[in-house]
Amino acid sequence: MRLVIPLGVICFIVVVTGALLLASQNLEHARQERQLVSDTLWAEQAVVFELQRVVEAMQSLERDFALSSQSEKYFHVRAAAIMQRSPEIGRISLWQDHGDNDKLHVIMSEGASAAGDALTTNDDELWSVARKAETMRGPAISLLQDRKHGVHMLLAVTTYLDSTRQVIVASISLDQLLASTIPWWFAHQTQLTLEDFEGNVLATRDHHVVGKGVYTHRLAAPFADETLYLDADSTLGPPSLIPNVLTLSVVGMSILLAWTVYALWRDLAWRTAAEKRLRSQQAFREAMEASTITGMRATDTAGIITYVNQAYCTMVGRSTGELIGTLVESSRDGATGCSVRAEGSAIQKALEARLTRSDGTSIDVAIFEAPMLDGTGAVSGYMASVLDVTEQKRNASLLSAQNERVNRLSRLITMGEMTSTLAHEMNQPLTAINSYLSAGKNLLEAAGHDAEHSEAYQMLEKARYQAERAGLVIRRIRQFVHKSGPVPGPVDMTQLITELLPLVRLQAPRPDSVIELDLDAACPSVIGDRVLLEQVLLNLTKNAFEAMATWPSADQRVIVAMWRPEDDMQYVVIEVRDSGPGLGEEANAILSSSFTTTKADGMGLGLSVCRTALELLDSRLVYGKSPTGGASFQFRLRSA
Repeated sequence: MRLVIPLGVICFIVVVTGALLLASQNLEHARQERQLVSDTLWAEQAVVFELQRVVEAMQSLERDFALSSQSEKYFHVRAAAIMQRSPEIGRISLWQDHGDNDKLHVIMSEGASAAGDALTTNDDELWSVARKAETMRGPAISLLQDRKHGVHMLLAVTTYLDSTRQVIVASISLDQLLASTIPWWFAHQTQLTLEDFEGNVLATRDHHVVGKGVYTHRLAAPFADETLYLDADSTLGPPSLIPNVLTLSVVGMSILLAWTVYALWRDLAWRTAAEKRLRSQQAFREAMEASTITGMRATDTAGIITYVNQAYCTMVGRSTGELIGTLVESSRDGATGCSVRAEGSAIQKALEARLTRSDGTSIDVAIFEAPMLDGTGAVSGYMASVLDVTEQKRNASLLSAQNERVNRLSRLITMGEMTSTLAHEMNQPLTAINSYLSAGKNLLEAAGHDAEHSEAYQMLEKARYQAERAGLVIRRIRQFVHKSGPVPGPVDMTQLITELLPLVRLQAPRPDSVIELDLDAACPSVIGDRVLLEQVLLNLTKNAFEAMATWPSADQRVIVAMWRPEDDMQYVVIEVRDSGPGLGEEANAILSSSFTTTKADGMGLGLSVCRTALELLDSRLVYGKSPTGGASFQFRLRSA
């Protein structure tokens, strides 16, 4: 602040001084421009007034000439008087039309032309300016360029006397017009030129005066049927920045004050450098604290929080103002075990604790704490690093549960392989039993059994039927576990569901569980893979039974239905519904991901396998609520 105030003062003085100099320069520039505009306007009025006076003199000459019975002597006397009063007029001539081919002829002339040393004017030019005067019913002008005499203006006034057309023409030198109307004191400081509409210079007041292009003004001077432009260019240059000695003194004092401030800055330079280094270290520490995701918390020896970083505030869900000045205790931030201190060294073993956030949720943290020493080496407080380990603990728990599920899946795969081997091995004994029963039945038939042996015959028939049924079940198990890719083809879903019913009953937890079939006999065959469809139906019915495991036997009901939708008769809808609790709000998550389940010992693969199998058959598994309150799973297959 001690350095900023003098610098601010000197900067203010420099700025104000510069502003005053610029303002003075601008004011001087504006004054010169206003003066030039005023003088140019006065000069334009003088030129136009002089031309108007010449017109009035010519009109007076015309009237007086008619009253004097067209006396030639009177014309010369009056014309000479006009030329004496207006030196810019070089010649005044009177032209008449005698009716011969509409030509004009000079009958009287006064001025330089009498000596034969004047501007040469042909009849066409006179005719043109005369016609213009007649059309305008007033004076008309025409500009005429001559190498010897410069640019002249032909000023014509037309009249009719005794049906004879007459034109009085005055030849005016534009250079002489400027010289006679513009005073020397104005022409000495300003270059004055008379220009036409295209910017061509017609006349110059003084060829020795050259403007500097700083102060210029262009003014239109309309007269008769032409508009001339008067250009003024001052010989003055731009105003100087320092107009007088007083301003120079103020600038010198400002420089002296600046040197004084420099001397003060030199004495305070080392303090500024020290403050800069301190600010750099502070900014570095703040940036390092802002970039870390570890919570930092400092307390004094009494356990009062003196500092927390942003990561710690985010971790506990409180602001810095809410934490600083509070006591570290379980009732405030929910941390336990934080009162243990180490004397003179950091605690190497992390203290596990649980923090309660402002929204009531809890997080698990690991705290590493170290003492802070003052200049004398005494402990003034403690600095703690707090790590949020909630996610790590949750991941570890999920990993353990996942390992258990993988181990269970491995056991199920091994059991499946053993089941396939067992089914293969039992197929031959069952075939032999069926053969023996058929042979016994045939022997009874050959012996002509009577009523005494009819009961034994019926028993053999029933035993053979059960053996065939057992063989059918084993073949279905072998076909189900047989490894093969999807082979789409026509599948009779009514036959498939009916033949799959024995395996479905094997999955029922109780023998009295109800399995109902609601199959539309009019449904045609569908395009699909028999093995995949069997697997889908078995998984869905198994999930239904497992969902109703805690239900009473009378309430356990699984329904397999099939019908053709009325909105699209090209498809067949298969539905498996139960009377269980349903999936609830977790339905979308369970259907869209694997290893997600609502069962305590589930793998989360059943519905995922069904979804994948149906996608191979260009179908989709849809979940809905059953009318009985349970779950309903549907999928559509195109009819064959």
